[in-house]
Amino acid sequence: AHMNKLERRRGSNHIIFSPDFPASDQKQQCLRVFLRSCENRNEMKYVNVVYSWHGVEGGEQDVYKICSQGLANLARRDAGYFGAGIYTTLDSEYACRYGVGEFAEGDTPPSSSSSGCVLMCAVSVGMMYPITVDTDYTENKGKCDWFAKPLRTGFDSHFIPVAENAGFQAIDPRGAAYRELVVGQEAQVL
Repeated sequence: AHMNKLERRRGSNHIIFSPDFPASDQKQQCLRVFLRSCENRNEMKYVNVVYSWHGVEGGEQDVYKICSQGLANLARRDAGYFGAGIYTTLDSEYACRYGVGEFAEGDTPPSSSSSGCVLMCAVSVGMMYPITVDTDYTENKGKCDWFAKPLRTGFDSHFIPVAENAGFQAIDPRGAAYRELVVGQEAQVL
């Protein structure tokens, strides 16, 4: 139902459902990277579906809860580096690192016997805003302008190429090790 609603809205070509963003080479590169990851759905012209991963630190019990109740924007770890929403990644290794607690708060690294879980998700994306260093890091050096803020008005998701050597902040997509996807609504994630 959510995908059909997005398809109708985007297909209407009304400006509110097809907003623009500042054009830049990095944003165009991000769009190309994202679109290569999308599943081809012939019946949907304006909605993209991408398979992504979500790392779950809590183990199997939490996985069962998520599977029965869905992912939620809980913002337990932080306020959202790239905007408030539900975070997944297109890279299973990155999700695994979250799942074993590598990015958990505190100074204790996960032990070699740490085990976590990852969920594979199908995510629907109507209007994706690519976050890039050249246009989205203007307010505070080292922190994205979207930190702890809602997603950009008119967009249902943010896409961010990141790398460890950049502190997991946005980076030129050609040098990215991982790709994060933030969506605004629980209905976007299956």
